[in-house]
Amino acid sequence: MMKNISETYYPDVTRIILVADNLNTHCPGSFYATFPPETAWELMQKFEFHYTPKHGSWLNIAETELGSLSNIDGTYTWDDIYKIIFTMYL
Repeated sequence: MMKNISETYYPDVTRIILVADNLNTHCPGSFYATFPPETAWELMQKFEFHYTPKHGSWLNIAETELGSLSNIDGTYTWDDIYKIIFTMYL
């Protein structure tokens, strides 16, 4: 996917900034596990990784809230959850 993004959508840019959580696979070294060394090096030079905080990031908070809404009693659908979020934040 990262190679596709780089080659298809942004072939002419020199740097793509990627915001990711701290999952162990979300790092430049993962390119070497997936691609040949030459390709991995090219991708590492093109992508700049920025990480969300390990504790209390907005992404973790959002995932926790969505998880709790979807697990209450099964009466909330994803459409209901989207409406609640958009009502609260927009």
